[in-house]
Amino acid sequence: MLTPKRPQYLAEAILTTFLAKKRAEVAPGVGQATDLFLITRNGTDHLSDEAVSDMEAIFKLQQKNEDAFRGKMKTRVDAAMRAEGTRNLARAEAAKEANSK
Repeated sequence: MLTPKRPQYLAEAILTTFLAKKRAEVAPGVGQATDLFLITRNGTDHLSDEAVSDMEAIFKLQQKNEDAFRGKMKTRVDAAMRAEGTRNLARAEAAKEANSK
């Protein structure tokens, strides 16, 4: 079991490892089950199922927020592309008219 006196960089390392594992789950052969171990000079510590479950819940919330953000950005990009297409069409029409004179 991890003790509260562990250095802060370990939390960052555990988080980075967890996120990499979760993102790798889209690859064939990478399952959804997650076990995390910390290897030290004194042996190994296993993160509890509760700790992993907490990280899973936070990850799912983050994914939901990212999906919502991506949807909003897609709408904005789509609107910008439509506006750009309208401007390009107007330029083409103006050039066509100028060339016909």
